[in-house]
Amino acid sequence: MNGPVKIPDLPHSIECEQALLGAVMLNNEAFHRVSEIVKAEHFYEEIHRRIFDAAERLIGDGRTASPSTIKAFVADFTLGEEMTCHQYLARLCAEAVAIITAPDYAQTIFDLAMRRKLIETATNFIDRSYTAQAGEKPSAIASEMVSELDGIASLGIPRSMRRISIGESARDAFVACVDAKEGKPSRGLKTGLSDLDAMIGGLERGAGSVVAGRPSMGKTALALEIARNVAVSGKAVFYISLEMGSLLLAQRALASVVFDNGAAVQYTRIATGRVSANEVDRIEYAYSVLDRLPFIIEQQTGLSVSQIAARVRRAITYHKDRDLDLALVVVDHIGLVGASSRYRGDRVREIGEISAGLHSVARETDTHVMMLSQLSRECEKRPDKRPMLSDLRESGEIEQNADVVMSAYRDSYYLERMGNRTLEQEMELDRVKNVLEVSVLKQRQGATGTVRLFADLASNAVRNLSA
Repeated sequence: MNGPVKIPDLPHSIECEQALLGAVMLNNEAFHRVSEIVKAEHFYEEIHRRIFDAAERLIGDGRTASPSTIKAFVADFTLGEEMTCHQYLARLCAEAVAIITAPDYAQTIFDLAMRRKLIETATNFIDRSYTAQAGEKPSAIASEMVSELDGIASLGIPRSMRRISIGESARDAFVACVDAKEGKPSRGLKTGLSDLDAMIGGLERGAGSVVAGRPSMGKTALALEIARNVAVSGKAVFYISLEMGSLLLAQRALASVVFDNGAAVQYTRIATGRVSANEVDRIEYAYSVLDRLPFIIEQQTGLSVSQIAARVRRAITYHKDRDLDLALVVVDHIGLVGASSRYRGDRVREIGEISAGLHSVARETDTHVMMLSQLSRECEKRPDKRPMLSDLRESGEIEQNADVVMSAYRDSYYLERMGNRTLEQEMELDRVKNVLEVSVLKQRQGATGTVRLFADLASNAVRNLSA
């Protein structure tokens, strides 16, 4: 005959808790890295909950959380005759994990706490199902259980993806309104192009935008300039180049920085070394400028949405370890993102699935994801070749998923390729030679319209158009 069933201990890891608490006390920077992942309530041991809570209070008050300062908060806790609280705090410091791995330990502690919560919730509803009163409908019990389990599941979801009351959202909207009125920095990333910023209000985090156009219209030049401006502002950028290698992008970025300093050096000349000694000095200075920017290029081709998401998360951790905030992700371009097998052969649906997936990456990681899109030749069959939203629909259901859709267009591209131009056409070409039209074709939170920018694509320079 079998003996009584042994109930296993609830999931926990004393070693993880001890190592993390030691890291926090040795270097309070560890607390800032883990405080968004784990809270005092997630620790299994009561003494550990009290230590973490004490650290949070001390650091929140601008004080140092150390064994000496935390001792006062846990002095009344009994550990047994073998060890005092002060000795235990010293032991935790001796077993501390390195600060760079602290978030991983915090995530383990959080995950174990969620497993304990699941067990507790399931056990409670099993007991309730046994003891339910006559007339209490099983569907009501099941509905309540699903609601509680869903609440646990949402705890692991970023705030931007969780269910939230209209009151909380209204508070956030009100705070953003007041901050904007008082001129405080907004969550929107400034593109550095004032006319474009005035129309779209910057690039909202947790949102996705599309920059569409035919080849040679300046999509990459525009995206690279915006990315560089965001990096100059102190926010980190992750540029996923599926078409162009990092060397080619860097040559264009160098040419753009050189252009800022009152000289134009075409990036093709930088690539071939056809530059003067004075231009070499300018290029070297441009390198020193770019070398300081939090700007990473991912140049592996054929990445899928899931692979891109994984790389974005790693980039976030990489920058966070350097006290930097990854804010902008650029995907150049969406047509080269690897598709799943779900809609194999149906390119429209494949592109729609990819754009939806990249939009989800933006929301889950609280970044802005800018997707570049190559348009088909259909728009060139019209007398007015400026892209329309319908052109994008033919490339897939991209516009349905994007919060902002912009198109890049240069009239000069077509005028330059005309044979036997009339005098009027020559004058028009001279007028629009360095004009890049960026049309906002869709914007969830604002109006549509067109802004005109200066563009010297040979130097990869996109700037505000002088009045």
